[in-house]
Amino acid sequence: MLEFAVISGSAVTATNSGGGYALSASSTQGTSILSTSDGTGSGSAMLLRQNASGDGSNALYAKTYTHTGTHYGVQGVTTSQGAGVVGQGSSDTGVLGQGTVGVVGQGTAYGVVSQGDGLVSGGNLYDDGGVSGVCSVAAGATSASCPFRVAFMDTTARPVVVVTPQGDPGGVYWAGDASATGFTLNLASPAPDAVDFGYHVVGLYTSAAARAKLPSAAAAARPSRARR
Repeated sequence: MLEFAVISGSAVTATNSGGGYALSASSTQGTSILSTSDGTGSGSAMLLRQNASGDGSNALYAKTYTHTGTHYGVQGVTTSQGAGVVGQGSSDTGVLGQGTVGVVGQGTAYGVVSQGDGLVSGGNLYDDGGVSGVCSVAAGATSASCPFRVAFMDTTARPVVVVTPQGDPGGVYWAGDASATGFTLNLASPAPDAVDFGYHVVGLYTSAAARAKLPSAAAAARPSRARR
């Protein structure tokens, strides 16, 4: 067991100019590397840089192997304002996840926060009802109440709903009265038959609210720090 404590600078520096790994850690039980940043100053528990020009080079490469139970290549947890894991890429990908589930975000407010292009996908997108759903209008009805399966936790965000009929609605339709818990689907004339409407919903912040609430926007608003 090794322990390092420093007042400033780096406790451990690992450099590799060839192939392989600058630092390799493995564990048969528990955690391979635990890095903690404490105190009131600014800094990082662990700073990783990748300057190699070769394709497939990684500042951090984490892999889990087939075992029973649930395991994570990288798990980031924060109990204060901020993010468990932050990925930034000026010309490539900030965070790349591969596997049955590439990236999972869990939070009491936000699971995954993205700045710039929110999501780039090379395949299908799946949702369990948080951002999409189906609302049905009965035959002869002119409206339907459509509750969200997952209500918005932050009621200051404005839900923006886009609906698409999955059959002939018989005329003009629109979404109204959107709130944190749902919306109302309206038809200008009675539906000739029962019809399903698919919908997508996102919570829209004003610019000021986004800067105050979202970690990515807050980070962008801070003065840039000198590179180490």
